[in-house]
Amino acid sequence: MEKRIYKNYGIPVKHSENKPLVSHFLLSSDHSVFCPGIIKNKAEYTEKAGHNYLAFLPDIEEIEQYHQRKPNQLIIIDFPLNIIRDCVSGLEYVPQLLKPLLETDRAPRFHQPVGKITPMMKTIIAVIGITRYSNNID
Repeated sequence: MEKRIYKNYGIPVKHSENKPLVSHFLLSSDHSVFCPGIIKNKAEYTEKAGHNYLAFLPDIEEIEQYHQRKPNQLIIIDFPLNIIRDCVSGLEYVPQLLKPLLETDRAPRFHQPVGKITPMMKTIIAVIGITRYSNNID
């Protein structure tokens, strides 16, 4: 998704209770998120350009705040829990953060910075952008 921002604005977003695990890759421009009334999670955070994030935030309402700057380029990849479970079944090591997702659909919410976007990630993101996938990839 690419948006050119001409003024600061906020978008209210409601996540369903079936919201999947989500990976965000911010290619340009930071944005802030405010989640009023969330317990056990930071209520406000900023996602930085050049970084990627992993989040499991079902059944919440949040406000995404975009700031007037350069174009906002963002790739979002959804991972339904059944696919995560199929992919990691039988693995010897599963990151601690993902273990609750394997056991229940009511796992604790989280928003986790993963790190900087690597050159390999940029290559894969470019391929996704070129092919313009906007729906599920089978």
